[in-house]
Amino acid sequence: MKILIFTDLHFGSKIENKNKEGINSHGHIIKPQLKKLKKIILKENPDFVVNLGDTVTAFSHQAAIKIFTEYLNIFNLPMPLYHLHGNHDLIQLTEEELNDLVRQDRNISFIHDGLSHIFVRAIKNREEHLIHVDKETIGWLEKELGKAKGKVVIYMHYPISGDKGNLGYYHKERPQQAFIQESKELRDVLEKSGKVLCVLSGHTHFYFNKKINGIRYITVPSFSEDKDGKPSTEFVIIELPEMDVEVKSLASYKPHHS
Repeated sequence: MKILIFTDLHFGSKIENKNKEGINSHGHIIKPQLKKLKKIILKENPDFVVNLGDTVTAFSHQAAIKIFTEYLNIFNLPMPLYHLHGNHDLIQLTEEELNDLVRQDRNISFIHDGLSHIFVRAIKNREEHLIHVDKETIGWLEKELGKAKGKVVIYMHYPISGDKGNLGYYHKERPQQAFIQESKELRDVLEKSGKVLCVLSGHTHFYFNKKINGIRYITVPSFSEDKDGKPSTEFVIIELPEMDVEVKSLASYKPHHS
């Protein structure tokens, strides 16, 4: 099974001067690169595609709707495209509006080629700037893990590794804004099941790949994060259950081996 994953497009606007000089994320100039990414997706023909969230950065509700619709028009794909919603998506749009736009339910869990794929939602509290997974969602996750017959892949916007190596310059001094507050509880639930192959996340913008207590935690790098004054255009192709992970960019892309 082959999956192509991208995250943190921040499509529509740039993010500037957060703990570094200049532009952090080049979301305002990535439309041509998104079209090139679509061509790669069509060439790779993965079983499905995953967007881990922070699709748009917009400064009004109307702009967010317009930009998100433009993104969906670009990624009109012949294979399934699954979405998680990040903190930037939820600044101007509600979870209900986003689910309507992507035509997706709040909770996603399905089996593909014998592997269970579970998407876990989390919400950033705007007042305390902390990220939470509510008890209802944790209960739902436990039930889905209990029903799973084989191995499981978990998808989240926010990481739960708790590892300092999973923090980029955005969050080194503010790890509470990077990791979900219930990270330890979630890791315990996943470890207890004995079924989880890996947890795939975005949010912290830089690649991370580490096995912790038998589970592989992978952060997919941001497509729009600054790299030498330009968007990195990075994404990941992963083959499962072999756990063959390749970080690609538009510049470095060569067809993935089978």
